[in-house]
Amino acid sequence: MQNTTKEQIRELVDSGIYSLLELIAEVCKDKAREAKSNDQTDAANSWFRDAQSIEQVIADSAKNIGLFRLQDRTNQTNRADKEFFDSAFEGMDIPKDLRTASERICRAYAIKGLCDPGYIANIIAKETGRGDGLSNFASSQTA
Repeated sequence: MQNTTKEQIRELVDSGIYSLLELIAEVCKDKAREAKSNDQTDAANSWFRDAQSIEQVIADSAKNIGLFRLQDRTNQTNRADKEFFDSAFEGMDIPKDLRTASERICRAYAIKGLCDPGYIANIIAKETGRGDGLSNFASSQTA
């Protein structure tokens, strides 16, 4: 298991837990059927409720694990995104609102070039009279 990734290990654990819970739910259903065949209605209903509860736990857990994984991926993307823009704006004394506008445009249109965010910020600054288009910005509030 030396080459197994954390994601693969997590999936193995998840599938093992789900398999175990599914097995327990099936045992509860078997017990319910057995109780019902012996005219033990209360016991049968109790076992069926237990099986339904376990199946609900499985469904809820699957949904939550999916949300946690989505959050993990989002956090990873945000870190990579921040690193990209920090690198793109390195050495630039740029107003925060111009940087934010440039970042949003790059994200919206999937612009990935390292020089593009600075270029976009410079064009915005030049067109709005807040800079000369050569990374000299008029505002003193910088990011």
